[in-house]
Amino acid sequence: MKAPATLSLFGAGLVVIFGASYALAAAITPDAPAEPAIHQPTEHPEEHS
Repeated sequence: MKAPATLSLFGAGLVVIFGASYALAAAITPDAPAEPAIHQPTEHPEEHS
């Protein structure tokens, strides 16, 4: 009886941890790379042409 409960708690914990880390990464990542990623494609075609 303890194994299913432990597994379900473990699975729920993994979901919470992955969800939190994904939300944290989504909150942190776009701020830094989003600006250079937007600026680079805009500037490169102008420089080449």
